[in-house]
Amino acid sequence: MSWIKNNYNLITVIIIVLVSVDICFHISSYILNSEHIVLVFVGILATFIVVSNYSQVRDIKEDFDKHIKSIKETQETYSNELEKHKENVEKSIKLIYMDMYMKEGLNFKNLSEYSSAIESFLRSLIYALEIENEIQSLKCIDYIKSIENHKKLLEEEMIGEWINDIKEHENYIIIRNEFEDLIK
Repeated sequence: MSWIKNNYNLITVIIIVLVSVDICFHISSYILNSEHIVLVFVGILATFIVVSNYSQVRDIKEDFDKHIKSIKETQETYSNELEKHKENVEKSIKLIYMDMYMKEGLNFKNLSEYSSAIESFLRSLIYALEIENEIQSLKCIDYIKSIENHKKLLEEEMIGEWINDIKEHENYIIIRNEFEDLIK
């Protein structure tokens, strides 16, 4: 694109120079003296230098704008990838906590510390809801149901706080029926 502009500028310069030379030779020396002719040529050359520089600056600006646009697109791509990685890391952390509390609950259950086991299963259930994992959520509910006297233990004050947190969770709808059956 820039070579077309440069050729156009060159052709324009040649035409103006030829027209100027033609005019200079046809005008008598009484109207224009040699100093005026030189000033006309200097003015014409200065005009072409300015026009040429302007077109070069415009070309450089267009290239620079394209480069900036490509950098912004690359930056946006990397930003989106980083956001996806961040979400994956957050989900992985929630998965780890969910598994950790699930295993902790199983250990407490094996040690016959049922209140602590239910608390751990409820914590695991909250993390399962965070990642919208219905299968793990139902597993937590089944583990709680398998504990002796789970109905009585679910009525404890500390466990009641966990139950309220679960009921207020935005993804509670996933397990509402099963959870309501559990706490009845």
